[in-house]
Parts: sequence; C-alpha cells; structure tokens
Amino acid sequence: MIRSLFALLDPPGRRRLRALLIRVGAAAVLQGLAGCTLIPLLGALFSDDRDAVWTWAAALAGLVLAHHAVLLRNHRHAGELSSALLRLLHTRLGEALTRIPLGWFAEGRAATVNRLVTKTALDVATAPAHLVAPVVAAVVTPATIVVVTLAVQWQVGLALLLGAPLPLLAYRLYLRVIERVESTWEAGTNRASERVLEYARQQPVLRAYGGGAPLDRALTEQDAGARSMVLGNSAATAPLFLALQAVLTAVLALTVMLALGGEGDIGMLIAVMVLAVRFVEPLTAVAEVAGGLRIAAVGLRRFREVLDTPPLPEPDRPAAPGPPSVEFREVDFGYTRDRTVLRALSFRAEPGTLTALVGPSGAGKSTVLSLIARFHDADSGTVLVGDRDVRELGTERLLSHIALVSQHPYLFEESIAENILRARPGAGPDELDRVVRLARVDEIAARLPDGLGTRVGEGGATLSGGERQRVSIARALLKDAPIVLLDEVTSSLDAVNERLVQQAVTRLAADRTVLVVAHRLETVENADHILVLDGGRITESGSHEELLRLDGVYSRFVDCRRQAAAWRLTSAG
Repeated sequence: MIRSLFALLDPPGRRRLRALLIRVGAAAVLQGLAGCTLIPLLGALFSDDRDAVWTWAAALAGLVLAHHAVLLRNHRHAGELSSALLRLLHTRLGEALTRIPLGWFAEGRAATVNRLVTKTALDVATAPAHLVAPVVAAVVTPATIVVVTLAVQWQVGLALLLGAPLPLLAYRLYLRVIERVESTWEAGTNRASERVLEYARQQPVLRAYGGGAPLDRALTEQDAGARSMVLGNSAATAPLFLALQAVLTAVLALTVMLALGGEGDIGMLIAVMVLAVRFVEPLTAVAEVAGGLRIAAVGLRRFREVLDTPPLPEPDRPAAPGPPSVEFREVDFGYTRDRTVLRALSFRAEPGTLTALVGPSGAGKSTVLSLIARFHDADSGTVLVGDRDVRELGTERLLSHIALVSQHPYLFEESIAENILRARPGAGPDELDRVVRLARVDEIAARLPDGLGTRVGEGGATLSGGERQRVSIARALLKDAPIVLLDEVTSSLDAVNERLVQQAVTRLAADRTVLVVAHRLETVENADHILVLDGGRITESGSHEELLRLDGVYSRFVDCRRQAAAWRLTSAG
C-alpha cells in the first residue's frame, strides 16, 4: 500500500510521506528501545543497585518522553498529509475525467465516480493518519526487540525470529479470503448506488407503476455482499490472532523453561517475558487495522484504474478540417471484443445536407453519432470529418465543429441563460436573445418568474422534457457549429412540444451538415439521404422515393409510421 501511495502522490507529497515514514520509524525504534531498557532496569532492581536503577529509570523516562513527542508531531503531520492527499485525489480524478474518452462515461460509471469522490477518497486519504504508523511499527518495533533480545538472551531472540513468519503467513491467508469476497461486495455496492440514484430521479414513474423492485434487489445484493465481507473478514482474522497468540505462548513457555533451568537471573527473564509481549503488540495492532488496510489498498487500486484509463491519442499538431462533410470508410466498431456493433460501414454525408439514420433498436444508429463526435475510436476503418481523419483533428478541434443534441439532454443546476451560454461563454446579449427566439425558449422564459434567470435544478428537473430539449437546441444554435448531430430529439415528447422542438430543429439544421437518428416520418421524408441500418450494416440507402420503390425495410418503416399516425381513439357508443 505504501508503494501505491508513493506512486499516486506528487513530488511534494512524496517528500512529506517519506519524512513521515522516517519519523514513524524513529518512533517505533524509540518504543522498542524503551521496552529493552527493562532488561538492565529490572536486573539492577533485583541486584539492589540503586544508582543503576535510577540511571536506567531515567533512560526509560527519556525514551518514553521522546517517543511521545515524536508521536505528537507525527499525528499533526499525518493529518496534514491526509488532507493534502484528499485534495490531490479529487484534483487528479477531476483532471483524469477531462481526459478519459467520452464513451467511458456511457457505460454506467456514474455510481463508480460518485463512490470514488466520496467514500473511497476518504478511505485512501485517511491511510497516512491512521494506518501508516501501525504498519511501520509492526516491522520496526519487533525488529528492534529481536536484535536486543538476541544480544541478551539468544534463545528467546531466536524463538521470536523463527516465530515471526507465522503471523505473516496468516496475514497472507487473510488477504486471499478478503479478495474473494470483496469483488461481490464492490459490485453489489455499485449496483445499489446506481439504483438509489435512479430511484431518486424517477419517483414519478416509480410511484405510478410501483417500480421499487430493482432497488430492493440491489439493496439485498449489497446486504448479502456486506454480510459475506464481514463474515469473511472475521473468519480470516481469527487465524491471524491465533498465530500471534501461538508465538507469544511459545516464547513465554521457553522463557519459563530457561528460568527453571537456571539460565539468567530472574530480573532479566522477567524483562524478556515483557519484551515478548511487546513484540506481539504491534503485530496485534496491525491485525486490528487489517480491514482498514485492505479497504485503503482496494481504494487505491480503484483510483489507479480510473487514473490509468488511457485517453484517446491526440495529434501533436491538429489538422484543420475542410468543408463540413462526414464520411465513414469500412468502419468496424464494438464496445467489447465480443460485441461488434458496426461492420464495414461506409457512407458519405456531403456539406450542407441532411442525412437520416433509421433502423431497428440496436442497429448502431447512435453509435454512428458517437464515433463522429469521437466518444470512441473505430476498431478499424476511418471516420472523417471535413475530409480529415478525426484522429488527426484532435478531440478539442473536432468538438468545436460539432453540435450534439441528444434524446435526453442534460442541463446544469444553474439558470436557463447560463446553460445556453455554456456553448459560448463570451456571447453577447443580442446573440443570446436571437437563439432564445429561434429555439422558442422565449415562450418558456415568459412563463417563469425569473425568465431566463430561472434556475432549472439538477439535470433540468424543473423543466419538462420538451423544455429541456429546446434549451439544449438553443445551446447548439449559440455554438453555431457547421455539423449538427441529432439523436432522436423528439421521440419521447408530447404533440405540442414535438411541434415546437421540430421547429427549433429546422432552424438549427439550416445551412449545416446534419445527421439525425430519426423516427418521425416528416424528418425522414425531408432528408437528402437516408441510411437504413440493420445489424451494424447499411442495408438500404437513397432518397425517400428511391427507398420506397425498393419495397424493403424502409418501405415497411414508412407503412408502420403512417398507420401509427392514422390511429385514433373512438367512443364506444
């Protein structure tokens, strides 16, 4: 764990940790030497040598005072190091999250990040303050006692030396048991965290349909994992304490045998027995914090997994894109090795055209948009934007040329105006007013007490789905990017909001290259080019009229949409 801390810390933090380890080691040596002074002290006491008694008593008092003085200083410095480590963990995590590929966040990792920022960061940060000292003392103090005991009573010193591996073996057994149960506990905890977040955010749906079962199952799994963790920890800790007691019992028995055999004076033998107890105490302290050590070590590993997530490669000199075209050349992509989503996909969207992507769920439509925005890199083939490989453009320059509007837009917990201005913080009031009118956000602001200054709550919770969508479109309009990606932006809206959002989308798409994942027949019919995806391949492509003549998948799609549009409720009487 200490090596992992060194790897995680910055240079100033490493220096502070190194200094702390030296001081903790010094405190452990002082503790061991203080115990060792009992040998001459008790020897002088039993021989009635008063001068020697006072001398060794003074030495013992001095060592104890020095030990406590170093301990007090260590506690202060350890606390400061823990605070610095907590700040560093949050900073490093924040920096890593800005570099990690955007696709990483789409894999249900919100609960993982939330847990890292809160509990895991505290588990790791408290290690210098509460766990480093017991670990160092468990090595240095017994080593000091063994050296002194070998010098004054070699048989007992040898017994201590030979008995030391037994607790170490028991500790390794403990680690193996905990490793087996911790994965179940960790997975259950993450699932429970995700379900709790979902439970809090989706109360209207859950109350309407009684959907609390997933949360109950997740909490039950977490409880089972936690119970398994506790039982495993108890079962694995028992052999560790048993090993320590076995070493102590053997050493005490040997000391008694030596006393009965006339080896050494009674004072020295009593002192050696006390030292044997002091030998075991630091090891017992480590056994007591073994669970904390394991939790901190696991937390460090979790942080390293995120911090070591490789970013997408960036060019040294980002290329400049040409006219805003989008092209796929024989692109293969899968989220995992055994889950291929796109297969040899090739198409080209010319500048200023509207390309519609249609097809069944899971066909790869949204994946196409994510590759254009470089949330992921293709496994093979080439994705081009402006006739340049997206890998040559660099993520920052690429995203500056793209506006993305998703089916479920996210709004920050700030005002409507602040959410829109995130697209271009330096935009003036006139520009803001223009996009507000174009996206029909002015109609929303007119109904709110603070207008555009109204705060929207977490994720835009105080606005309806259609209102959030219009704010998102206003944000995209303000960005004024030449390429627009629309991912089923009207699929879950009521008729009124759908009409308003569609008007805003029409304004957004004007004079831009647009790729839209569409389910509305009107959007598809007006597209310059339609791509029908199925199983990660383009099965049909062409204009609306051309695809209807094929009488294939697209033709059936159109028939289904027309039937749905014609469906009406009628009265029974």
